[in-house]
Amino acid sequence: MPFIATPSESELTDEATQVLQQEEANWGYVPNYAYLFAMRPATHRAWGALVGSVRNAMERRLYELVTIAAARALRSSYCSMAHTQFLITKADDRTGAEVAASGNYERIGAKEAALMRYAEQIVLDASAVTQADIDTLRVAGASEDEIVNTALAASVRCFFAKFLDATGVQPDRQLAEFLGPELAMPLTVGRVPG
Repeated sequence: MPFIATPSESELTDEATQVLQQEEANWGYVPNYAYLFAMRPATHRAWGALVGSVRNAMERRLYELVTIAAARALRSSYCSMAHTQFLITKADDRTGAEVAASGNYERIGAKEAALMRYAEQIVLDASAVTQADIDTLRVAGASEDEIVNTALAASVRCFFAKFLDATGVQPDRQLAEFLGPELAMPLTVGRVPG
């Protein structure tokens, strides 16, 4: 449970109940983070619209790969595990999931590996990105749209991961169960599932 006291069932507003129902419909269970967003339904809607606009502008596999790279750099176990699950279930890429979990991106392909390293760089120190870094992405085959989309994906991941970690939200145990120890263990880069 998070460090923040969340409303009990009897204290939930209609909007808060809708947040929990929507998240349960998406996941098949109510994820741990949903209870905090139930306290701020307007923020939940805004987050959904923002992340959806970023995700929908990208090829799903690439979105998940760069999001996992950003999440690992953020030390967000929750986001690392969740987006590895999405990479497997939404993009049908178990090999990519294994490579992303390992942090050794070279087996993925030059463009994807370069964009994943760029996502990490954004998280670690976006102010250190140079023109040479962007030129390297172009040489690796990344388009202007892919570069912009990667910057957006890494940046929005910062908001979500920082919010969850700052309030003590643990990754869902269901994520670790789905991934199994061979993927869950290397993706536990911060908080442990609970």
